[in-house]
Amino acid sequence: AYAVTVNILEPALRKMLHEETMKDPKSRLQEITQSSGRGSPVYRTVWQSGPAHFKIFSVEVLVNGQVVGRGAGKRKIIGEREAAIEALTILGSLHEPQ
Repeated sequence: AYAVTVNILEPALRKMLHEETMKDPKSRLQEITQSSGRGSPVYRTVWQSGPAHFKIFSVEVLVNGQVVGRGAGKRKIIGEREAAIEALTILGSLHEPQ
């Protein structure tokens, strides 16, 4: 019974832990860039496509005028979040303690 329970719960627990570490990538990116003297990240929508009810937004995040991440999503906020996650990964800060 224990092994069955662990097999069922382990993937969900791992997912929750991963989501917790990814909780607010935009805020984490801002904290990292500001604390290192690089200023605040700037998000810009570079294109959008699709019909009004199913648009996809492509977003870039810039730090010091340089693109450090790109993302896309059904809403701008999702694209911004994905861009921040990519930027954190590129900057090597995704798994640093908060």
